[in-house]
Amino acid sequence: MRNTLAKVAGSLWNAVRPTMVMAACALATACGSGAYYAEKPDHVRAELRESTFPTFFFGSRAGDSVTSVKGDGTVVWSILGEDDDQLIRLSAKVTPDGDGTRVVVDVLPPAGRNRKRVEKGLAENDSIATLYRTVAAEHVDSTLKDRDFDMGKVTPAMMAATFANMPKISQQMSDAGDEFRRQDAEKARHVPAGEGNPGGNGGKFGDPMDKTEPGPANAF
Repeated sequence: MRNTLAKVAGSLWNAVRPTMVMAACALATACGSGAYYAEKPDHVRAELRESTFPTFFFGSRAGDSVTSVKGDGTVVWSILGEDDDQLIRLSAKVTPDGDGTRVVVDVLPPAGRNRKRVEKGLAENDSIATLYRTVAAEHVDSTLKDRDFDMGKVTPAMMAATFANMPKISQQMSDAGDEFRRQDAEKARHVPAGEGNPGGNGGKFGDPMDKTEPGPANAF
């Protein structure tokens, strides 16, 4: 069953991948040379620096986002997790372009203990990297145009990332089910005969199934 799910997911992804990736790249300005805005670089940079990056795309482990500006004027949003460890970073390079400004977004590995793992994951999983770039591009565009974040702009990239990672998600869910049954059997062995097992596996709701939640902590 596990192999069948993986094969089906792989076949579906091979069928839809070209369309999904093209749609995602068309919407994510980072796939090209960035987006042009009529405002001056200082104004664009100030608007982005004061913005709050939407962290709900990075799972329940994501907490606050911290904004900083590098020496070259690039705006960086650091997504923080438990103990304020960085989970991932998104950037917006702001440069003059004629009378206006060009903004190119990118996804960066975090500083700290998660760096090597996420760096490797981004290099190996282009669908996740494209998704995060698309989110960053939409955040920049909605901020500078003073409009609401449009989920429709990131949906193709979300679908592409989901299809691409379906085999892994299936494996994680299967492993979580195996762990649940192991814990349940262990609990049953400690219940006196005739008392049944009313307490289930004794774990909190979502454990261990919550380990399958998407986001940078589990995507790589």
